[in-house]
Amino acid sequence: MWLVNCRTIMLEQFVGSNIPKYAILSHTWEKEEVSFQELDGLALHDPTRPQLRKHIYKTRPKGYHKIFETCLRAIERNLGYAWIDTCCINKESSAELTESINSMFQWYQDAIECYVFLSDLSAGTTSSEGFAGCKWFTRGWTLQELIAPTTVLFYNQSWEYLGTKEEFCDEISLITNINKEVLEGSAKLWNESVAARMSWAAHRETTRTEDLAYCLLGIFVVNMGMIYGEGQNAFRRLQEEIVRRSNDLTIFAWNQASGEEADSGIFAQSPTLFEGSGIIEPIDQALLDPEFSLTNKGLKFENFKLLWTESRKETLGGERGLQKTYALPLGNQEKKWIAVPLRKIGPGLFVRNGTLITISWNSGDGEAVNFYLHVTPSYSHFFEDSRLNQAVMFPKAQFKIQEVVPKSHWDEANSLFFAPVENLKLVLAASGSITLWGSAVQVVVCIDFESDPVRCRIFDVETHNQLSAWLFRHNRLNYDVTWDDIRADAPEIMVFIDEVKISVDGTEYQLSASINKGVVSSISKHSIYSVSFAVLALLQLLPSLPSSDRASNQDSRVPTVFPRMHRLQIQGDVEMV
Repeated sequence: MWLVNCRTIMLEQFVGSNIPKYAILSHTWEKEEVSFQELDGLALHDPTRPQLRKHIYKTRPKGYHKIFETCLRAIERNLGYAWIDTCCINKESSAELTESINSMFQWYQDAIECYVFLSDLSAGTTSSEGFAGCKWFTRGWTLQELIAPTTVLFYNQSWEYLGTKEEFCDEISLITNINKEVLEGSAKLWNESVAARMSWAAHRETTRTEDLAYCLLGIFVVNMGMIYGEGQNAFRRLQEEIVRRSNDLTIFAWNQASGEEADSGIFAQSPTLFEGSGIIEPIDQALLDPEFSLTNKGLKFENFKLLWTESRKETLGGERGLQKTYALPLGNQEKKWIAVPLRKIGPGLFVRNGTLITISWNSGDGEAVNFYLHVTPSYSHFFEDSRLNQAVMFPKAQFKIQEVVPKSHWDEANSLFFAPVENLKLVLAASGSITLWGSAVQVVVCIDFESDPVRCRIFDVETHNQLSAWLFRHNRLNYDVTWDDIRADAPEIMVFIDEVKISVDGTEYQLSASINKGVVSSISKHSIYSVSFAVLALLQLLPSLPSSDRASNQDSRVPTVFPRMHRLQIQGDVEMV
C-alpha cells in the first residue's frame, strides 16, 4: 500500500500490517489529476508552511491542490499519512492495479478519517440546498467511499468544512436510498440483501463500463481480476462471484429494461435494472436456505422446494383466461411474494421469462426438485427449438392432468412432455380424467417413443389400479421408468393399445387416443405432436322391463347396440358437446 507522507508530500510503501494511521480522500476525478508517476515532492514540503497554499494554487495543476488540502487537514488532525486514489495507485502495473481495486473498500474502512471534497458545491450553499445536485453522489466509486469509512467529513469546493456523515445522515439516505442504519454503522452491510446493495448503484456511473462492476467488489465482499476491455461482461462476472459466495435469491430480483426480450438471461446487464428492488426482503433462511451453484449448463438448483406454478390472467389468441406459469420466489415486498417467471425449455431446464411478478404463498406444493436455470438466452432459443420439435402436447380443456411421470420432462404451463431424445426407451405417462356426459373417467396415457411412428397406449385406472400405482410410484422413488422396466415388471401394459372400452352409467364407450403432428402457434413455430381423443358410444343395457313384458324379453340384462352410433371427437381445445 502506497501512502503520501503529509510532511514531505512523497510516496512511501507499506507492506503487511505495518501500516500507520492515515486519512483518505474521496472526490470526483477531474482534469489535471496527479498520477503515481507525476507526484513530485520537491516543491511541496510541509503544507503548514506560510504562503505555501498561494504558491501551490498559482504554480501547480489542480490535482496538486487536492493533495495539498488533504495533507494539510490530516496534519491538523494529527495524522501523518494520507491515501489518495489518483497518485497512490501505480496504474502502469496491472498486478498493483488489481490489488488496489480489490483492497480499496478495506483501505477506506481502515482509514481514521475520510475527507469528501465536493468540487461542485459552491461556498455558502447548505447541504439541504446543494447535496442532491453534487455529482459525487452519482459516481460509482464514491458509493464504497461513503459506506466503508466510520468517520466521513464533507468539504465544499473552497475546502470549507460542512459536517459529518452522521450529521447529514437523513439527507444522504434520501439522496442515495441507503438505509440510515447502514450509513450510521449500526447495521452490518452484509445483512442487507443483494438486491438492496445493487439498487444503491442503480443511478451511479463510471467512466469505464468495467468499473461499474469493479467499484462494487467491496460492497459484496468478493474479489475479481481486472480485465479492462471486457465491457458488460465484468458485471456478469461480479454476479457470478456473488452467487459463489451467497445464496441470497434477490440477486435475481431485477427488472428488464423497456423493449428487452423476455428471456434475457438470469443475470442483469447493469445495476440500473435493480432500481426499485431495494425494498425486496430476502426469504427467511429458516424457511428457505437454498443450495444452487454455477455450472457450465447454468445455475443448478438441488432439492429446491419452492419452484412454484402460478395461474395468471393472460390473453392468448384474443381470448383472456388463466394461464399457468412457473415462478421462482425471490423475496417479499410489503407482504407480497416477489418472484421471477420462468419458462421450461427442456427436461429440468428453465429460462427467465419476463419481468418480476407477485405470487400467492400457496402456489407451491413443497416438493423438492432438481433443475437448471439457463444463463445464456441465445443458446436457450436453440435448445428449446430442438426439444419442442418432438414434444407431445395434451389438450388442457378436456384432459385434466392429475399426475405425470417423469416430472422432469413435463411442462405444466403448456401441458406437454418434452421428447426423451436422450433415451427413447423412457416412458412418458400422464394420468388424467375425461368427462363423459357428466361422469369423470380416469385413464392413463403412455407415450411410446420406441415405436415408429410414435404411439399411445391407454388404459383406465379403475380396472387397472395396481398398474397405475406401480407406474406413478416411481416419482417418489425419483426413478425414470423405461419400456424395458415395463416389459420386466408390468408386461400387461405392453398389451394395451391406443383405445380402451369404458362403461359409464350403463353405457359402454370406446375411448381412443391418437397422436398427430402439426404447428401449435401458441407453443412453437415448429411442428409438435398433439394427443387427441375420440369417444364412440357402443352398447347400452336395456332398462328392467315390467313383468307384463318379460315374456317377450326374458333376459333384461342383454346389451343392445345403439340404433345410431354416437361418436364424439375431443381434440385440441374444442369443447365436448
